[in-house]
Amino acid sequence: MQHLETYRMNMPTVLANIIQRTYHTKEYRKLAEQNVLLTKQLSIVQASVDVTTNTTSTSTVHHTGTPSKFSTYTLQVAQLAKLYENTADWGCMIGKNVIDVRTAFSVGQGVKVKKHTEFKGNADRELEWCKEFMRFNNLDEEMPQEFAKEAEIEGKVLLRLLVDTEAKNIRIIHVPWRKFNYTITTPDYDFFNYIRAEYIGSGEPGIKFNLPPALFIYKRFGGIVDKVNETPPKTAFVLREMEDLDKAIWDWRKINTLFSAPTPTLTAPDKATAKELKDWVDGSNWKIGKLLVLGGENVKYELVGWKGDGFTTLQAECETLVKTISGTTGVPVQFLGYPELLSNRDTAENLMELIALSTDKERRTWIGAYEELFQKAMVIYNVAYGTSLDPTAIDAEINKTIMSTTERQGNATVPNRNSAGNQQE
Repeated sequence: MQHLETYRMNMPTVLANIIQRTYHTKEYRKLAEQNVLLTKQLSIVQASVDVTTNTTSTSTVHHTGTPSKFSTYTLQVAQLAKLYENTADWGCMIGKNVIDVRTAFSVGQGVKVKKHTEFKGNADRELEWCKEFMRFNNLDEEMPQEFAKEAEIEGKVLLRLLVDTEAKNIRIIHVPWRKFNYTITTPDYDFFNYIRAEYIGSGEPGIKFNLPPALFIYKRFGGIVDKVNETPPKTAFVLREMEDLDKAIWDWRKINTLFSAPTPTLTAPDKATAKELKDWVDGSNWKIGKLLVLGGENVKYELVGWKGDGFTTLQAECETLVKTISGTTGVPVQFLGYPELLSNRDTAENLMELIALSTDKERRTWIGAYEELFQKAMVIYNVAYGTSLDPTAIDAEINKTIMSTTERQGNATVPNRNSAGNQQE
């Protein structure tokens, strides 16, 4: 086409117009023929059904597999909360187990305060104040795990700082997003600079809040950088799998209930004999275990039960779902009740490393959260009570949860057989 246009520029106008009409007429006819062919093909495709998705091809949305019911952050958080509260229809046991294990490995060793490595001078006053602050807010007991559990459900945490005038200390208030649908605001160019935490609610003065940065700590454990308020945690990615695992276990139970009771069967050579046998059984109130005497030609009795092995499909489904949940959340398969999936001790120890690595980001985020918490609380205390504590003197620490060799052996000693049938550690 480009060569044609260049050529037309160097010829008389009349001749150029004739060539242009001839060229476009041929091209138009060619495109029209192609369009007719494509239209016929499209009509065939539109009438078909995609057997892999069970959806018509005319739909504007296509799914591979079963779409998740929990496609929004709000639905994900609500479902995770139901799993932990044991009020969801399916998957409660599995969901709570995953959340608790991840919580234990995130902050299981507890929070410790220490002198900052680059601080020059004596930090005894600051360390003493932090220890009292932690004791006052139960940070040396159960609260770190409670905060971490909430973060595993919501993928984020918001902590408020209030002055307790009676105790003359700074009180920590955890704000659950499920109850107080707060909004975190950042500058347009800096998505990790949280400049406001706001909740309007019903408008009542005692409920709504609009906090400046100095009065709150906000940390994210999931989501992408520019969606500050939507933070799906890792467990939210396997909500469907946890539900399906629970259903598969239930289906297995129902199958076992159905096929574990064999059916007494009497075979008769003809209809009249069969009716006679039925009347006798009904009239004599016969039960399995009582004496049974059958007479007549070709009359026999047997217990007929299920003899197939179709349950192996459910077993395979359960194992696949467990592996998927483990791989996504980092929780080892033995913590989900499937130690038989471990081939040997080395595999078990590698899986322990998996959960340590999977919760490493959360642990580091919590260290930053508590460091910010100590420093902001100390500044507020200085302003409220006229002290001169140095917030740069202290730092937070959370040690990685590591199982001892004895615990590892106790949880994961599974024999591995080689080709000769010998057991190996």
